[in-house]
Amino acid sequence: MFEVLAAQLFAAVRDALEAEAALQKEAKLHSAEELQGTLEVLRNKVYGIRMATFVRNPDIRYRIQLLQDIIYDAEDLLQESQHRNAQLTRLSVDHLRPHGDAHVNWLDGRLLLAFVTRPYQYFFRNVFSNHVIALKLRGLNSRLKALKDQKSELDLNISAAESDDAAAAAVPAGGSKEVYYGGVMRATAAHTDDIVGKKLHSDASFLHAMLTHKSKRDDKENLRIYAIVGPGGIGKTTLANLIVHKCKDDSFVHAWITVSRKFDKFGILKRIMVSLKAENGRWKAGGDLTLLEKDVRDAVKGKKLLVVLDDVWEAMELWNFWLCFLIKSSCSPGSRVVVTTRNWDVADQMLAVYTHPVQPLAKEESWHLLCRYTGASAMETKQIMEDLKPTGLEILQRCYGNPMAIITVGGLLSLQEKRLDAWELFLDKCIQFESRLDLPVGIQRHLYAAFDDLPSSILKQSFVYCSLFPDDHEIPCSDLFELWVAEGFARDEEEAKRWFVLLTQRNMLVPWLKPDFTRMCKIDGLSSSIGGYLMMHSSGLVLDQADRRGRLYTTKTTLRRLSLVNGTAKDVDFLKRQASLRTLLLFNHRQGFPLHRVKLLDKLSCIRVLSLREALTDEMPDSLGSLFRLRYLDLSGNKEMKKLPESIGELSNLQVLRLQACEKLQQLPQSFLKLSQLEYFDAQGTALRGLPSKIGENMSKLRKITPFRLHLGEMATVKDLKQLAELRTLGIEIVGNSVGTQEAITADLINKKRLRELKLTWVGNEAAGDQQVVDELHPSPSIEDLRIRHYHWRSLPNWLELLPNLRMLYLEGCNNFTEMPSSLCRLQNLEHLQFKGASAVRSIGPEFFGDDGSGFPKLKVLRFNDMSNWESWEMKQSSPCALMPCLQILGIYRCPNLKSLPEGLLEGLRFLRHLRIVEASKLELLAVENLSALESLVVLGKNDKLQRVSNLTGLRCLAVPYCLKLRIAAEESFDALEAAKVYKKNNFLPDWLKELSESTDLQKLKPFVINRYYVY
Repeated sequence: MFEVLAAQLFAAVRDALEAEAALQKEAKLHSAEELQGTLEVLRNKVYGIRMATFVRNPDIRYRIQLLQDIIYDAEDLLQESQHRNAQLTRLSVDHLRPHGDAHVNWLDGRLLLAFVTRPYQYFFRNVFSNHVIALKLRGLNSRLKALKDQKSELDLNISAAESDDAAAAAVPAGGSKEVYYGGVMRATAAHTDDIVGKKLHSDASFLHAMLTHKSKRDDKENLRIYAIVGPGGIGKTTLANLIVHKCKDDSFVHAWITVSRKFDKFGILKRIMVSLKAENGRWKAGGDLTLLEKDVRDAVKGKKLLVVLDDVWEAMELWNFWLCFLIKSSCSPGSRVVVTTRNWDVADQMLAVYTHPVQPLAKEESWHLLCRYTGASAMETKQIMEDLKPTGLEILQRCYGNPMAIITVGGLLSLQEKRLDAWELFLDKCIQFESRLDLPVGIQRHLYAAFDDLPSSILKQSFVYCSLFPDDHEIPCSDLFELWVAEGFARDEEEAKRWFVLLTQRNMLVPWLKPDFTRMCKIDGLSSSIGGYLMMHSSGLVLDQADRRGRLYTTKTTLRRLSLVNGTAKDVDFLKRQASLRTLLLFNHRQGFPLHRVKLLDKLSCIRVLSLREALTDEMPDSLGSLFRLRYLDLSGNKEMKKLPESIGELSNLQVLRLQACEKLQQLPQSFLKLSQLEYFDAQGTALRGLPSKIGENMSKLRKITPFRLHLGEMATVKDLKQLAELRTLGIEIVGNSVGTQEAITADLINKKRLRELKLTWVGNEAAGDQQVVDELHPSPSIEDLRIRHYHWRSLPNWLELLPNLRMLYLEGCNNFTEMPSSLCRLQNLEHLQFKGASAVRSIGPEFFGDDGSGFPKLKVLRFNDMSNWESWEMKQSSPCALMPCLQILGIYRCPNLKSLPEGLLEGLRFLRHLRIVEASKLELLAVENLSALESLVVLGKNDKLQRVSNLTGLRCLAVPYCLKLRIAAEESFDALEAAKVYKKNNFLPDWLKELSESTDLQKLKPFVINRYYVY
């Protein structure tokens, strides 16, 4: 009997071992390298499907989604395999071998047991790891085989030419007409100046008159509502802005509320409190909605309100059943409500006393706007544009007078040669595109045309990804680049910058530069709509509080990317169910995520990008280390967080770590040095004493470190920089005399050929040591952006003029300068220059421009800020060269003792577009004339010296509120003028404005507001 049982047991074991051997063999046949190659092919298949094939067949859309899911799961499997192999490699290495003189206590039983059993641990873990991978790989193969059987229907065969560099994106849509209400499609502030036509100004004046008309029926129970109706991008928000600015002097208290389809009651009430500048701080902390409603009633009590509800999609729940009673119960008689909407039913539901439809731009206004965005404003191209005008007007017919459509088309045409055949070809493409495209209601054709014109599928994905940001969210470009790298859309920051340029050329992203030269961008509201639509069909979702009450909160879609807006701790249960989530971005959270208690991270095993910015998290749990796929971690703005867990060292794939403004974070864990794949580290605004020593030895892939804080102690020193050869961005903070001459030489900054941005900051007055140390911190000639703060010496480093590629220079707090550095004018590629706080400088002489006046040949922006003792600015009168021939912006801010500009300076700046003088009360600026390129002239503060402006044919904005001596000649005409600012007191208007009214239609002037100044 025993022999029979033994034989059966042996046979069962043999069969199990044979099955396992077959499974392991199958896994070896599909090695990691082979799986990686298969993934590349699959990606090309998916992204190579033509839009025309995909748009009309929902079955194909479904199968494409199946294939996309397989790709995602295969990527997860590949990374899991690599992680398991890395663990086995670490296990196979004898880590118990003593290093140097270290002594091992072999009498420790646990240590001895671990050493003896290590080979067996390796064997069994290897077998188990291969078993798990093999099972998952078999499942993937089965799914691929099932999909391959449908090949004829799916038609995945594409030519080699339709690879990633030339493939069109797969456009998800159904056969029947869909209705899309996802993204908020409205004009952003960046485009407001461009979409204002004469009709819009006259409409604003008409509506202003209606709003301010007093009626016998004005009481709290008869709150008068005015509606502005029109399609997305037509100018509803701009018109509402014009009305509000015209009402600034009509005793209204203004409250602007952007609603959107998925509104949040708490967020709306919070915006009301912000608009009213309520001092009660209870609403800031979040919490009880009932208490907040009481705060709002108290804040609006007895006030004559002008409430703007922008972008309302549905009125019953928002207004009729809630906000109407809240406002009516407290505001004073004469209050008004302005609502903008695309839906006439909203106006009817809210019982609007007047509904105003916004009209499209006229033909000529459309043409001028198109010319501006095709880059055709220069005089030498006007004749060319006249030849192109008939074709251009045909193209404009397909924009239907929509300003945002015209701007988008202008961006596409700016990439074409200004030749008739090129424009006719573009027109033919537009006609063909319209005939074959069937988009859902709510998505405009011109937007999809811009998207379809993107040259590669990876660029399309980069654009769609931007729709994860909330509407009108200001995005630091560095954040966006690092996200694209972490998501795999760009190999590195350089490639991300190329994608960015391509998108901004098409006006799909709106870039700008902050006063401190920080590069920012935002996705336009209309562009966000097409991105949001495509994101929704690509397993991505932007979710706010309204969604979490509705159908999307229980969606069966396998979410891969999620943006959570206005979230609370109650959302944790929903997030726990998203096991396949790869990206999670949190925005505008008002309640903390107690991650150490809710065990959320344990459920996000596939996460690659995690942003807990300002999530009010005070502690990160040890389970953070289990997220081995994580590439991007943003914990910025968590001010109460004091430490990071030691388990962070287990994040073997982490590329980006952001800790900005974690004010109480003083020390990094010892395991920080294990993050060998880390490329971007930003801890600006933290209390970190420094970085761990040997950072260069252990983290050689670092491309960005800010700040690299240097102390006297056991932290990282400037010597550690020597081994960081991949650095692109470096911020050095020098505390005290923590850097010696020899250490500065050892840092070898001059040989870091890839370094592009360098920030040097000195902390504390005791840092004013030997300037030779600064001279030895000679950076590489590859530097393009240099920022120097709190510099203690009288002259700049001798290496500054040896930076031929420098484009941006920012000097702040250099209060020991007694004269402006003359070497700067020799920087041939410098484009942006700003001085802030050089309080010891009294004079700027001719040497600032160079011996022959030929300095700064490419300078575009020149700003002087907070130079309290600056008195004179001089230059040579006879200069053979054009003075700063590329300068576009000249700004002088808070320089109260400056008496005059150099004679002939303004006349020589032929391409100056913006002149801004703020709080320079002694400046003798008598005339601004003969600047045909000047678009805005701003003189603010108590400066009444300006007497004459003339021959400013391109002037669009004139803000001179205190210049009461100004006179306008009768023959002057400011046809381009759109905005004017004066100071009104006792209904007094200056003579120059009366004179201007004889040659300029004042009804078209756009309101322009700055603090206490009257707006006309």
